[in-house]
Amino acid sequence: AMLDLVREGLVYRKAGKGTFVSPPKIEGEFIRLFFPEEVSDEHRSLQVKKVKASSSIARSLSLSPGSPVYYVERLRFFNNEPTALEESYFSAEIYPGFENERVDGKLYSFLREQADIELDRAETYVDPVIIGEYEAKLLDVEKGMPALCLVRINYSGTKPIIVSRSIMRGDRCRLFVKSGTGQ
Repeated sequence: AMLDLVREGLVYRKAGKGTFVSPPKIEGEFIRLFFPEEVSDEHRSLQVKKVKASSSIARSLSLSPGSPVYYVERLRFFNNEPTALEESYFSAEIYPGFENERVDGKLYSFLREQADIELDRAETYVDPVIIGEYEAKLLDVEKGMPALCLVRINYSGTKPIIVSRSIMRGDRCRLFVKSGTGQ
């Protein structure tokens, strides 16, 4: 019975320490929501800087490699616990001087309000990953822990505006996709 509870994720074991009740996982319908609001969504800015777009970032944003972009790294908290490490990139032309701003709320809302940009659709790619040393330190977990990597490209019309990469702790999230019948 205990093994079934472990498989279902309701409890977890630590060698030499015992069996513990698992904290609830964050669930979200990622087709509509990127991160659910109901779990105290806090953002903490770690760094903001202007950099040159790598070839993959430039391709995602339809820019030339080396174009100036803003890099925004933030730690996201849910239920007062570090749960996601997010990196976002967008063209420096969108908001000159952005490196002097501090955005502790939603980046998308900030750009909508300050730069008059409406993001009306997104493509999200999800991959399982293993948390590295840097992410483990910030997310307060062990290196090698499973996680989800979400890469999201947000568009205004047909123009890509922001590309974000989020590493979400595997012990705190679960992907849920809802579709109509026959799809």
